[in-house]
Amino acid sequence: MAFEGVVEIAHAFDITPAADNKILRLNFIEGQLVDKGDLLVEFDPRFISLDADYAAAAENKAKAQLSLARDKLERLERLKENNTISVADYLTAVHDMQVAEADLELARITRRRAEILLEDQKLYAPFSGQMSSPKANEGADVEVGEDSAIGTIYRLDPINVRFDFPVAMLISRMQSGAIDREILKKLRIELQLPDGSIYEHTGRALSARPYINEATQMGTIIAQFPNPNYILRPGLRVTLRRAAE
Repeated sequence: MAFEGVVEIAHAFDITPAADNKILRLNFIEGQLVDKGDLLVEFDPRFISLDADYAAAAENKAKAQLSLARDKLERLERLKENNTISVADYLTAVHDMQVAEADLELARITRRRAEILLEDQKLYAPFSGQMSSPKANEGADVEVGEDSAIGTIYRLDPINVRFDFPVAMLISRMQSGAIDREILKKLRIELQLPDGSIYEHTGRALSARPYINEATQMGTIIAQFPNPNYILRPGLRVTLRRAAE
């Protein structure tokens, strides 16, 4: 038995800024095929670079303050052995060194955060796929938020195919034990392209949607296929059937 299906994207990823900034360059256009690691967006790095320099200077200052606090404590420890300082002065020096240690750790975290933001002023493709149209222009100021995506990359390999399955047949097979998690996992599916040719790769049943269409009384199954040559594209109508064992 054959079923009509529609090709769908399996995975999409929004390209978003890590901090408010201005777009310097966009290196993609709508429909462009990109490889993992391709440079997609460049932001103006000047202000983020200054933040990184400031954080590095703050870390150096914290190191110097910790060194002074440690030296002072060492001097007071020697005096403490001779009982020439008060306990209060000694405890204050211990506290000052602990504060200096905490300040240095905070400065290191701030510097690392600034370095990460600086690295994120260039955004790269997280995987190979196809780009949407840019949602902003070069020179635009962008802000971090829910609608801050500059573009979307769509993974085309693997790719999903959605097809409807009659509920009566589904129930019959479930009652007979023919459909369960293990059998679905092993089920191989053959795909016929619009020109009548058989697609070279078989797919597998990935999941079944948990609801039934009330009007059509059809269930929906999602199958996944390898798509190394990007032959299958979203929206393509295909025919599916169980592959021969």
